[in-house]
Amino acid sequence: SSPHQSPVAPPSSPPSQQPPSYDDAISMDLLNQLLETCATLTKKVGNLEQDKIAQAIEITKLKQRDATLEEVATEVIKDAEV
Repeated sequence: SSPHQSPVAPPSSPPSQQPPSYDDAISMDLLNQLLETCATLTKKVGNLEQDKIAQAIEITKLKQRDATLEEVATEVIKDAEV
């Protein structure tokens, strides 16, 4: 019996570089818009998180001030009763 010969594949030529199609261009535009939107939203979230921290600090300061004012008011009332 004769040995089997495997068919030799022709050398593959590099894929030809075609200009991007209209659909490809639209897809890239959409991808870029999505990336820009994501970056913008990420910045906004970061800013909101910083604002939240700043507001929490301000609330804490105001509560401490309120407690101090209540203590002063209590002392004034005690002094007035004497």
